[in-house]
Amino acid sequence: MYLKRLEIMGFKSFADKIKLEFMPGVTGVVGPNGSGKSNIADALRWVLGEQSVKNLRGSKMDDVIFAGTEQRKPLSLAEVTMVLDNSDNSLPVDFTEVSITRKLFRSGESEYLINKSQVRLKDILDLFYDTGLGKEAYSVIGQGKIDSILSVKAEERRAVFEEAAGIIKYKSRKQVAEKKLGDTDHNLLRLQDILTELQTQLTPLESQAALAQKYLKIKAKLTELEINYYGSLLENYDFKLEELKRSKEEWERNFQDFEGQESIIESQVEEARLLLLNQDDRLSGLNEDFYRIQNRIDKYTEQINSLTAKSEDLQTQIAECQNDLDVYAKRKEAVVLELKTLEQEIVSVKDKLSAESSILAELERELNEHQDLIRGLETEEQNLKTEFIEVLNEIASLKNNANSASLKREFLHKQINDCAKKIDYFTNQILELETELQAKENSAAAVVDQINHLHHVQADCAAKIINIEEELSSIESKNLDWKERIRGLESKIGLLEEMEKGFQGYFQGVKVLLAEASNQPFYRYIRGIVADLIKVKPGMELAIETALGSSLQNIVIEHDQHAQAAIAYLKRQGKGRATFLPLNLVTARENKTNQYQGVLRQYSCQSALALLQFEPEYGPVLNYLLGNTIVAPDLDTAVRISAKIDKSFRIVTPEGDLVNPGGSITGGSVDKRRLGLLSRKREIEDLKKEKNESQAFLDKGIQTAQEMRIKLQEMTRELELSKKEEQALQLKKTSLEREVQTITQNIDRAKQEQSVYQAQMEELKAESGQFDLGAETIQSQIASKETLLNEIDARVNELAAQIRAANLEKDEKVRKISELKSALSAGSQEEQGKISLRERLGKQLEELDAYLVSINHKKEQLTLEQSRSQNLITELNLKIEAEKESLNSQEELIASAKRDKDEVLLKIKELETKQRSFRRKSNEFQNQLHKLDLALNQIQLEKENIISNLTDDYDPDWRAKYNPAYEMPENAKDLIEQLKSDLKELGPVNLASIEDYEQVKQRYEFLWNQSQDLIKAKESLEKVIKEIEGTITKRFTETFQQIKKEFTKLFAELFNGGNADLFLIDPEQPLESGIEIVAQPPGKKLQSLSLLSGGERAMTAIALLFAILTVKPSPFCILDEIDATLDEVNVQRFSRLLELFSQKLQFIVVTHRRGTMEVANALYGVTMEEHGVSKLVSLDLNQKVG
Repeated sequence: MYLKRLEIMGFKSFADKIKLEFMPGVTGVVGPNGSGKSNIADALRWVLGEQSVKNLRGSKMDDVIFAGTEQRKPLSLAEVTMVLDNSDNSLPVDFTEVSITRKLFRSGESEYLINKSQVRLKDILDLFYDTGLGKEAYSVIGQGKIDSILSVKAEERRAVFEEAAGIIKYKSRKQVAEKKLGDTDHNLLRLQDILTELQTQLTPLESQAALAQKYLKIKAKLTELEINYYGSLLENYDFKLEELKRSKEEWERNFQDFEGQESIIESQVEEARLLLLNQDDRLSGLNEDFYRIQNRIDKYTEQINSLTAKSEDLQTQIAECQNDLDVYAKRKEAVVLELKTLEQEIVSVKDKLSAESSILAELERELNEHQDLIRGLETEEQNLKTEFIEVLNEIASLKNNANSASLKREFLHKQINDCAKKIDYFTNQILELETELQAKENSAAAVVDQINHLHHVQADCAAKIINIEEELSSIESKNLDWKERIRGLESKIGLLEEMEKGFQGYFQGVKVLLAEASNQPFYRYIRGIVADLIKVKPGMELAIETALGSSLQNIVIEHDQHAQAAIAYLKRQGKGRATFLPLNLVTARENKTNQYQGVLRQYSCQSALALLQFEPEYGPVLNYLLGNTIVAPDLDTAVRISAKIDKSFRIVTPEGDLVNPGGSITGGSVDKRRLGLLSRKREIEDLKKEKNESQAFLDKGIQTAQEMRIKLQEMTRELELSKKEEQALQLKKTSLEREVQTITQNIDRAKQEQSVYQAQMEELKAESGQFDLGAETIQSQIASKETLLNEIDARVNELAAQIRAANLEKDEKVRKISELKSALSAGSQEEQGKISLRERLGKQLEELDAYLVSINHKKEQLTLEQSRSQNLITELNLKIEAEKESLNSQEELIASAKRDKDEVLLKIKELETKQRSFRRKSNEFQNQLHKLDLALNQIQLEKENIISNLTDDYDPDWRAKYNPAYEMPENAKDLIEQLKSDLKELGPVNLASIEDYEQVKQRYEFLWNQSQDLIKAKESLEKVIKEIEGTITKRFTETFQQIKKEFTKLFAELFNGGNADLFLIDPEQPLESGIEIVAQPPGKKLQSLSLLSGGERAMTAIALLFAILTVKPSPFCILDEIDATLDEVNVQRFSRLLELFSQKLQFIVVTHRRGTMEVANALYGVTMEEHGVSKLVSLDLNQKVG
């Protein structure tokens, strides 16, 4: 496995999305201070799950989100994705490529993803357990990690050793087990407290329950007496009610006949009143029409007056318009004459200006051409002067070069001969060293092949060991779960069986006979209660319990004589009652279900007997109890089928609903926590079956775990043998590599020297050749330059004379152009003045025309409006005459309507007199009916009060307890009062104490059993913790010794000698002990790390880190400027070590040291071209060299 790719967006200074591709080997990340290169290491640390803001160099977590610059806005999201190559299945997931993504939003929300699927942080940490990766591992090493290793607190050094030892997951399991142990201790303590409390409750509850039993006995007697007393009283009330109802019905019939006659009179009154309303409506309508005609006449008169005034006003406005037309026509004639004169003057001025402009344009053209000629002559003159000076300088330079060239040629020839001798010497030396190098490399390659083969073997073994350990851990965890499950089931079974043995839920008489009468003669003839003699189809227990009810506890006994003996025993003991089913007397009922088989099949119903299994001899008993009982699938079906069959059937449902014989229905919710006798037996049977299945799974898991342990031991032995063989080969490989490195360095130095002399000789030869060629041409160049100098001087004198003549001619043309421009300016101003005057007169003429048109239009409109007004006045006078005729006709209609209304009023008065007589008689009927209603209500109220009291004091089904044949005592009322007084003397009674006592007792016994289970669980957890501690101790100790050995070896290599060692401060406590480091660089005493110099401390820490990587390689390692404090010599040593380890491990190195950069296979540069924003550039050094 190796790091394949890293994608960063919005993290710290990386505002834009960047992608870094990595290959095995060394990848360098370089850049100036402050450019953000260490943010790449922070990004890797963050995506691996780092939660410490301090370790990420921030003050709060959202500091990792790009905060913005002057040019850029802040971002709302930081996202980092790390892609790993998992083709070797180092991670326990079925993917060859695994991507880990972490997102942080500015709102504070976080997301973690594995291959784009959202997971928890815990899932990522679990994935990297004991791989060398993770936020606390040694895969990301910066100055902070160096400081923690160098810290004086030896305890802080344990983390990397524990990660290397692969004990993190074991410590996690131990913590979980310890937490469970703590919870178990806490629960056990709570149980003991509860048990003590329950013990103190049992004694007072027992005495309260006895008092409650006495109360119930008196209450039962009182209930029987009260129900029968008030029941007989209710029967008397029912008789009185019937008599009153008959009398009321007779009065109501008479009243109905009278009401028929009264309704006829009322209908006549209503008809007359309706006719009166119609007459009122007619009269009102006629009056409204009269007033509307009068209003129209008034309106027409007002309009005529208004139109007459308007016509007179219009005549005045027409005269004013005619006067305005005459005035403005004269003003227009004067403006037209003035415009004609002005047009002639403008044409004369324009002709004059045109002639003068043509002359000016010709003069300016001639001036421009003359100026171009002068500029050309001046430019040529200046160029020739510049060229003259340059030629003089070139002649002087050529003469100096000719003198020095001869001396330089002699010196160069001597240097060329010396370089040739050096090149021959180094060529011979390189050939000898390359022959020796080839032999060493062949030997080293053979050793590397052997080591690589062993690495593959070890990797396979390690992977198998991890898989086996994880599988073993999973199996053992499941075994613990199965054990806990079995203990829980055993506890439940024991509790239920104890309830069975203690006859809990049985009636007192039944319990006494079964539990205490075993020494009585009749006892051996008891076959058992009904519940013990039947087996019910699963799921139908509640239906059978509902159907049988208390009959479940009926005792089946062989003979009626035995039943009589048992009843006598109960009477003697005074311990309750029981119902017996003697086999010699009980006979089967007639089973009517066969008559309705078709109906039963249609509704998926069946006989209750069909759901039972029992011995044949008990058939009559069960037929007697359930012969006419049917089981329906639900209540709706039960109600429907009850309407189709004989009413003597009882119908039950699996949910406990009941349709009784006769049609009453019983149903509602059932307390599922209170198991019936049949349900309890079924529960015991199901729990035992579940326990047996769980035990089978546990036995299989124990066997599998044992097989896995044997396999784990075999793989561990194979891995240890491979590692010993590898150590021997590594020593041989290291020796050969040192020899190869020395030879390679010698070859490189020889080649570098040879290439230096070769390059120097080529440069000398080239320089010498140039001098030979230059000497021959210098003299000819000097002669040519002197001839050119004379030619330039003659041409300069000629140009000066031409320029003087041209300037005199230019001045004359400038004077003439100035005079013409002055004349044109004066003429142009005159022309503009006349044009402006013409525009003003034109606008004035347009305004006059528009005004004249407007006045003419207004005059025409006024004349037309006056004519329309006269026509309207004539029309309105005609309308007034017509309306006056309509007004006279309307007055006649109104008088007729008033006469009709008076006739209707007279008829209504006569009918209302009859109506008042009928109403007096109706009131007499209603008074008598009201008296009867009062009597009925009084009796009904007393009856309802009695029923309400009975219902409240007893239950809604009190009628079922009423016995009409009950012999009522003469002093029943007094006796009821006496019984109530007896109940009052008992004082407060806790009826719930009977059930509370039983519940507290049962709970005490249950919790005691639970406490015993917890004690066993505690012992099991303590054993598991001890086993985990043993595993941790073994793995840590073995790994520590291996790191210690590698550290000693690497320290000596880095320091070219010296000694170093690791040891536990408290060897007796390897799980908690701190780790001390001592070092002895060459020439110094053995001393603690804190006494070394800064460079020695850093190199010591590097030796330790690489020792850890040797023992437990990490898939990749990020080194963040750990070489910053090293001098150049130590940087070279560190670089060689880095290059050596990169053959097996992948390194990403953040650095600015040249020596470290030189061993990198690829470089990424981080720059900050834009302030506050890091940018990435890359360079593949292998490609560049190739």
